[in-house]
Amino acid sequence: MEICLPGFVDPFYGYWGNCSTVSGSKGAWLDPIPARVDHSFWLSIWFARRLKFVSIDDDFLYVSQLRKQIQVPLTDIQHVKENFSASPKLITLTLNHPSEFGTKIVFVPTRLAFAALRSHPIVQEIENAVQRRRSAS
Repeated sequence: MEICLPGFVDPFYGYWGNCSTVSGSKGAWLDPIPARVDHSFWLSIWFARRLKFVSIDDDFLYVSQLRKQIQVPLTDIQHVKENFSASPKLITLTLNHPSEFGTKIVFVPTRLAFAALRSHPIVQEIENAVQRRRSAS
């Protein structure tokens, strides 16, 4: 039998309480087992599943997640947005047409030293590549 004593709920780290198991043939004894549902683990899984690996060449943006990789023409990129408030910094590419990964591609760029409040150079690189490809078409 399991007994759970009252605890408290932390919105970031889950339930903190004390659960004990009553067992034994010569009487009952309490074996303390901390009961903590680690919501930060599930939050990390949710955050990581949105992220993609991205590379670029003159004509296409290559997007991969786990074992699936797609090519997105640079002309399909509608908007490049950088999120300064997130840590790590996130870049979101909004597409004109839905792809297999949806209309938004989110990735974390390589980290730069002392770049917290300035724009990541990959944002400008993607925007320039899109403009070059549109003007060539």
